[in-house]
Amino acid sequence: LVVSGGDGTLNECVSAVAKTHKEIPIAYIPSGTVNDVARTLSIPTNIKKCLKVIDKSQILPYDIMNVGDEFGLYVCCLGIFTETSYATSQKVKNIFGKLAYAFHFLKIWFRQKALRLEIQIGNDKHDGYFSCFFAVNSKSLSGFNINKNADMNDGNVDLFFIRTKSEKIRLLDKLRLFKVYLRGIDKVKENKYIKKYNAPNIKISSEENLAVNLDGEKREMKSFEINVIKDKIKF
Repeated sequence: LVVSGGDGTLNECVSAVAKTHKEIPIAYIPSGTVNDVARTLSIPTNIKKCLKVIDKSQILPYDIMNVGDEFGLYVCCLGIFTETSYATSQKVKNIFGKLAYAFHFLKIWFRQKALRLEIQIGNDKHDGYFSCFFAVNSKSLSGFNINKNADMNDGNVDLFFIRTKSEKIRLLDKLRLFKVYLRGIDKVKENKYIKKYNAPNIKISSEENLAVNLDGEKREMKSFEINVIKDKIKF
């Protein structure tokens, strides 16, 4: 099965294949704005080079995430600025490319608030206000090399989340997230605000409906689980 498009288009294809419960290999030609999955798997964005890779490459299995009733390949996140990929219009992305995301950052800079969540990972439980939660299975996220040690077939997903003092988002809360993007998950040390895990199962609970970014597309959920399904998809 050959698919061309961005990460959101690839998600639709992966989800459809996962729901068939059949082994259907996917050949991916990246043509989106940032192409995080292609960056992670070293797939060229040049079509001719990409076709050569598809022709010569070995088919390999990769993990996916079962998120509620949906499937995700590389990211499930919520909180500040996570709406950028789906809230930025396609027309603006076509004109400005990745810069379109920066424009949206500025647009929503003062309209962010923390989420009241309960996050359970194994026997560990965290509850309170959080600026963001990220489950990242790729090396690249929004074009940043945020997770260079990512392994898309280890049966786990890399997590980080940032706690806040209250519902109000302070400048320092935003800077903590930017620090993770700029330095990478592995370089940022844990403290009382930033927590990191590598786990196969996560449960998120909230009393409010949550806007969840799943592979760059918006999903609305309340309480949900993330379960990694090992070697579910083949590329």
